[in-house]
Amino acid sequence: MPEATEEDIAWKVNIEVAIKGAEMLKPVFDREKGLKGRISIQINDRYSRNVKLVADQAEHFHGLAENMQVKMPVPAAGVEAIEEVTARGVNVNHGGITVLQALAVAEAVERGLSRRQKHGSDISKMTPVCTIMAGRTGDWLKVLVNEENIITDPGYPEKFYYRIRTAVWYYSGLHDF
Repeated sequence: MPEATEEDIAWKVNIEVAIKGAEMLKPVFDREKGLKGRISIQINDRYSRNVKLVADQAEHFHGLAENMQVKMPVPAAGVEAIEEVTARGVNVNHGGITVLQALAVAEAVERGLSRRQKHGSDISKMTPVCTIMAGRTGDWLKVLVNEENIITDPGYPEKFYYRIRTAVWYYSGLHDF
């Protein structure tokens, strides 16, 4: 790659690491019949406002390994692309900051799965993921407290983060493991 830029090299390494990770997780993927054992690779953030670029890169990444899951951006173009690539059979992963983002992603996934089923395609092994990133929400709360000069009890943002994380953990059902 003598003509490659630093970004080209970084993406090549990113892809190679994801492929190697997919190979390492393949025994789990096979044992769990495709319901576990996936690895995520993230779309280039520079594409996040262009549905076609996001969808094309997602489909390319999906084709790299059977157990590849594609982490998608969530500006409006990303939500539209999530529906499109889900309809094409791409397993998506999104880590959002807000409940509204999570709802937008969930609705896009549902529309994509519905479209896929209407075309007679199987969705039984698709495992789309949307996670509310409680840590990011807590970080944003700290920024707002500082920017707006909001006076709180010392440690309140950390307590808020802990409560969000605990609620997400509890309502996700993960406490049953």
